[in-house]
Parts: sequence; C-alpha cells; structure tokens
Amino acid sequence: MENTEITITFRKLLDNIKRYFWILMVTVFLGIGLCIILSFVSTVDTDEKYTIQKVYAVHRTDEFMGESSVTEDLLSDILLMSNTNEFSSAIESQMEKNGFNDYTFSLDESIVRSISGNVIIFNFQAADQREAETLSEVYSDLMIKNMNNFFDDREIVLNVDLSETSARVVNVGNQESSFISVKNVFIVFLSLLLGLVIIFILTVLDKYVRDKSEISGLEDAVVLGTVRKGEKNQFTLIKSAYCIKQYIENGNIQQVNFLSFALDNSANQLLIDNLLTECSKHLGENVRIDYYKDVLKNYQSLNKIAKGNLVVFICLNADKYPDVAEGIRLLEIVGKKPDAVVYIGQ
Repeated sequence: MENTEITITFRKLLDNIKRYFWILMVTVFLGIGLCIILSFVSTVDTDEKYTIQKVYAVHRTDEFMGESSVTEDLLSDILLMSNTNEFSSAIESQMEKNGFNDYTFSLDESIVRSISGNVIIFNFQAADQREAETLSEVYSDLMIKNMNNFFDDREIVLNVDLSETSARVVNVGNQESSFISVKNVFIVFLSLLLGLVIIFILTVLDKYVRDKSEISGLEDAVVLGTVRKGEKNQFTLIKSAYCIKQYIENGNIQQVNFLSFALDNSANQLLIDNLLTECSKHLGENVRIDYYKDVLKNYQSLNKIAKGNLVVFICLNADKYPDVAEGIRLLEIVGKKPDAVVYIGQ
C-alpha cells in the first residue's frame, strides 16, 4: 500500500539539504547580486550638492549673553519670525538681483537649522557652489537686519570663527554606501531563508524512501547494514557483508534471496554488486544467494523468490514509496515478508 502521508524526518531533511545544496548557493548568490545591484544603483542615483554652514550668536550690547540670559525658546521665536512669506519674498528678490532669475526659495530644501545653547546653526544647501554661497550671504544679511529690529538690548551676529567661508561638496540621498550594511545582510538572510523554504517544499513532495519505517511491511525487518558511495566508505561494505554472514549462520539459513524494487537502479547497482561479491567470498558454497533485480518487472519469479529468506535492498534516493509498497504487496500475496534490510547509497 502506498504511503500517502507527508513524512518529514530529520534524516530526510538533512539528506535533501545535501542533495539540493546548490539551491542554497543559487539563492544566496542571487541575494548577493541583488545587494551589488542596489549598491550600484544607490551610488548612481546619489546627487552631489554644495553646502555651507553659518553660525549665529545672540549678544547683549557690548556683552556676551550667557545661557542664563538667552534661552533656546528665544532662538525658537527668532526662527519663527524668519518663516514668513514676506521674508521668503525678500530672499527671492535679492537672489534675482544676484543673477538667479525666477528664483524660488524653499526653506525645507535649502536650509537645515538647529539650535545649540545661545547659537543658531544654519546649513545652506544648493545645486552649485555659487548658489549656496550667495544664498547664505543673502539670508544672513536679511536675517541679521530684520531680526535685530525686534530686540533693543540684544543683537544677532555672525560668528566668523565658526562659520565656513566657502561651500563644500556633499552627497545627498542614499548615504548607505557600505556593502556590509544591515539592509544587505537582511537581503542575504532572506535569500538563504528562501532557499531553505524551497528545499523544505521539495522535502514535502519527496517520495523517496529513507527508512524502512516509512514502508508498511518492513517495520520488523532486521537492518543488516548500510553501503555508501565513495572509497572512504569501503569499511561499511565489509561491515555489512560481515553482518549478513552472521545473520545467515545464526539462523542456519541455506538460501538467501536479495531483492531490489527501484525501476531505475543504475545509480546504486555497482554498490549492490560489490556487496553480493563480498558476501559470496565469506558464505561459501553451502549457502545459495540469488539476486532479483527490479521485482516489479520480474513478478513472474515470485514463487522462486518466496523460497528462502528475503533480504531487501532499500536504495536511498532511488526507491520511491509506490515502487517499494507495490513490491511488498506482491510478496504478501505469496505469503512472504522481508526478513532483513540493507540500505544502499546515501
């Protein structure tokens, strides 16, 4: 009977991660590629602008005002006074007189202001150096002239020592130019997670047999060994042959029928042949060994197969649930169940 349940075991998941490791590599490389593209686009889209900084301080007549005399609330009031339409129109008029025709003043785009103690810091920003420097001069003259009219015993002056004399180039827009950034690490992590999700979906859809417990009728079969691929796993071949030898001798078995169910078993056929050859060396002529390849194709031999003890090869990543389940069902028809199992390939 075919196993239609979704069986997710750690062995199967780990095996699929090994089988489909290339999927993880592809998704991670795609994530890294996306980070490179985004970094390149961010660099291309970065705009160069010019900025110049002016620092203004509040003084009492002939005497510097300490923090006790001038508060940030007072400076905030000064900033509010410079936000009027009349003030903006005056700036636009002065800029046109300096050669900037149809100039439109935008406080949010052109000036960044901040208050620190008894000073106001202005960062003037424009598309070219001359515009930035001219705007800073026009704004400074108007602000100092107009704002000083509101205070009898105080005056706003430009701090020459702290202010800049010429505009400098700055990059605005996306300032995150480092490739190893939080955003890029997050993208690579998501790409890795995407690869794992794909492998998990493939595992859910996986119908390959990994363990005898996944097939009804093999639960009670004795596991005699696992024969893996690779020269380093030659020991597992000898160990499995020894276990088969002990199993046969302890059970006083005279005939052993080895079976395989996979319709296409070419990937593991060499391992099976090597194991049978190793078994023949140690069992001698008193024990008959027969191998029936692709039971589903040779079901006419069921009567011969039914004689003697049955050892089943479960070919990992070759046998599928329907093939093995159908083979076990045919054996049950003639009244036989496999006595032992050997795992081939991994």
